[in-house]
Amino acid sequence: MYGLPGGGLLGIATSRKIGSHARRNRVKRRVREATRGLAPFETASFDVVIVAFPAADRASFPEIQAELSSLGERLRTQWAGESQCS
Repeated sequence: MYGLPGGGLLGIATSRKIGSHARRNRVKRRVREATRGLAPFETASFDVVIVAFPAADRASFPEIQAELSSLGERLRTQWAGESQCS
């Protein structure tokens, strides 16, 4: 996951290693749904790009949510530290 301060945009990229176009779209839909309701993604202070790898196709929905939650919190704390230093 990559993020920068911004207007709250979300981009999801999938690797062709995941499989067919339909499987890649399914992964994108699951990741997009998993970001809904998560605190780090509810605030519109970051532009985020999530890169989904083949393991995302095999992961359960709660696993995807947990991973995105931890990455979102890490992103928030990283940029909170950056803004305090400036």
